[in-house]
Amino acid sequence: MLGFIGVAIAMSVAIACGSTVPTPKYTSHPTSALVQVPYPPPPARAEVVPDQDTDGAVWIDGEWVWQTRRWAWRAGRWVVPPSGARFAPWTTVRDEDGTLFVATGAWRAADGSEVTEPEPLAKGKPRGASVVSPDGDEVPVGAPASSANARRVDRRDAAAGRDMEALDAAVLPSLSLDAAVTDQLLDASPSERAPTLPRAMLDASTP
Repeated sequence: MLGFIGVAIAMSVAIACGSTVPTPKYTSHPTSALVQVPYPPPPARAEVVPDQDTDGAVWIDGEWVWQTRRWAWRAGRWVVPPSGARFAPWTTVRDEDGTLFVATGAWRAADGSEVTEPEPLAKGKPRGASVVSPDGDEVPVGAPASSANARRVDRRDAAAGRDMEALDAAVLPSLSLDAAVTDQLLDASPSERAPTLPRAMLDASTP
């Protein structure tokens, strides 16, 4: 499995090296860094890389991080590499049975141990682009939950719910049977029940 991790990281490094921003020196993950996950992460998010003039700073691409039951996006960032450390990019691998594992991006010392993540100098900003599904199709994006538009939608849905409750209160009593008719239907045989239905219900059920 360690070989698979090395291949995935090599591909990530090749992609990163094609960029115009300075990137860190890379290394691989130990197998102990792998965590089992139930499903793959979503497509990567497009981000705008902010300007950065700090000497020695490198850019770390954003990544999806598994948090207990869901994927959470960790924004790309400018950092100054820890002394003597290399960066192991995040990667996913499958074992022989198809079980999926993920290793989160981390800084590692020469002996493979994890090094504390340096504080970001600046973080990537979401790009104004459409979200794309794994099949390459554009996915409609709704307004953020904190936006005024979302609050308007909540109020509209609440009003619709109240209207439905009022409609139910007005319609259902007119279709209900009184106690005497109900007792009569329960005591009657199946062949006798249909003729005893109130005329109002028969009319209401006719298309």
